[in-house]
Amino acid sequence: MKQRNRDVSGKTKNGFTLVELLMAITISSLVVVAALSLFEAYMKTERAGSIRSEVHSNAQYAVDMLTRDILEAGEGVDPTTDFGVVATSEGTSGASDTLYTLRANPETPAHQVLNPTGDPTAEILLNITCADSVSDIRAGHVIYLASGPARGLAVVTAVTRNETGVTCPPEDPDADIGHVALAVTEVDGGTHGWPLSANQAGAAALRVNAAVYFIDTNGATARLIRATRYESGKWVGTPIAEGVVDFQTQLAFGDGDVAPEASSSDGDATNDYDDIYTVRAFLTARAWRTDRYLAGGGVYERNYSVRATPRNPLYSRNLE
Repeated sequence: MKQRNRDVSGKTKNGFTLVELLMAITISSLVVVAALSLFEAYMKTERAGSIRSEVHSNAQYAVDMLTRDILEAGEGVDPTTDFGVVATSEGTSGASDTLYTLRANPETPAHQVLNPTGDPTAEILLNITCADSVSDIRAGHVIYLASGPARGLAVVTAVTRNETGVTCPPEDPDADIGHVALAVTEVDGGTHGWPLSANQAGAAALRVNAAVYFIDTNGATARLIRATRYESGKWVGTPIAEGVVDFQTQLAFGDGDVAPEASSSDGDATNDYDDIYTVRAFLTARAWRTDRYLAGGGVYERNYSVRATPRNPLYSRNLE
């Protein structure tokens, strides 16, 4: 029978040898290092995925809004050679562009202009009839003025109603019962063929909805703005996407030409406002936070594009 090792006191030795202890420490260290490596890889993937998801969800909302506004551009509004219901403004020296879209609600009526002064600074008088109460136009609204080929865009600053108080005769729904005086200011001057010069005989006024896209850099991060109001000489709106650092646009025309802007005075009759076929928008979205695990110094960027054709049948008519 094999005798167990005993120390000098006669007790049996049951502890680990030094070699066994070193091996255990080494194995434990390897397991810890492997676990830490796996955890670090998981955190890297998790944080990078979170940042990418934030950028994508943020930018995708802007892409959806842009697509919808481009598709609806010109609804209920007649574009002409000199008036664009879709328009772009190219940024200078590589700066971001601006995209303008206009549309009218199907139920919005066009109102007759009474005073053919031709003076864009004068009040605009709209006829009130039994059939047209001119109740849809209020201060702050953008209106589209049209008279033959002339077009104009203005913002209403004040509305004064002057009604006669006469009861509408049932046999004459078009009877005149007063007028509405609109104090207006020109929108964007003569840019994009929108000079306010349609206040003349036979003109009509139509309330329109505007959606103007541009980048605002006044803040911690650049933001893509969707503006729907025109106040104090500029478009005012709300940010729809944070971290959009670049916004570029292109217009494709019926003959296949592509240009940053439409023009009715460049000698090319096929690149006018009513020849627009497709609108393209390109934006670059950047994460608002950095991460050392991401390439490019921890800054994540992604490019997005929009390509849409306005569904306004008037465009289709002009391109036939």
